[in-house]
Amino acid sequence: MNWKGWLLRSSRQRYRTNSPPEYADLMTPHLAAGQLGEYFKAADRLAAYLKCVSEVAAGNREFVKAKAAIHNSLTELDMPAVKYFLEVFAPDHERLLVELA
Repeated sequence: MNWKGWLLRSSRQRYRTNSPPEYADLMTPHLAAGQLGEYFKAADRLAAYLKCVSEVAAGNREFVKAKAAIHNSLTELDMPAVKYFLEVFAPDHERLLVELA
């Protein structure tokens, strides 16, 4: 067994064991279809994107190009969950804490 196969199987089992039933039921079809790797890829890119967003919001202009490139790669994934996250949650990461209060 290669390490990627082991990681995916281990992740599936951990997800099923640790998730509330209502969430496990939502993701089970994706896990069964072998789409877990795509979700990991999306989560990794979203984390990188949010890091860039926070750096740009803090005035660090070095992250502007990376933010745009990662945003493009996220939209190319063509995943409804990623699109929703970018539209609903990501904009708040560009705001200052004072603005959120």
